[in-house]
Amino acid sequence: MDCAAAQRRLLLRGPPVHLTDKSIFKTEDYQLGVVHKLWFSCDGEERLAKLEGALEGEARQELWDYQLQFDFPEKDHGHGDGDDEDEGLTAEQVEKEREQLKQLKAEAAVRRAQRQKDQAAEQQ
Repeated sequence: MDCAAAQRRLLLRGPPVHLTDKSIFKTEDYQLGVVHKLWFSCDGEERLAKLEGALEGEARQELWDYQLQFDFPEKDHGHGDGDDEDEGLTAEQVEKEREQLKQLKAEAAVRRAQRQKDQAAEQQ
């Protein structure tokens, strides 16, 4: 897989909270399937599949917004250049991901600006 495609998908998902599995729990839109609980055969108990140290709520959103401000070079040759090949995506699906990422980046910029405005108001 192309590094830009991998980076794009990581940014679309945001910081992980739960265990995921892309081969067993694959969804129609090629996102990773999220695992919420695991069953342990040793004691027959279910346990949450939340990642240790995972951020949630506003802390997760702030980290995600920070990550979304970075740009990365991406080939724009369309489908068939090897980009996304091992994910089996069509050119339309790749373009949809790019548009979703563009929208997320715009929303993150608005939230960052509002946070800065709120912090400035608190300091006065």
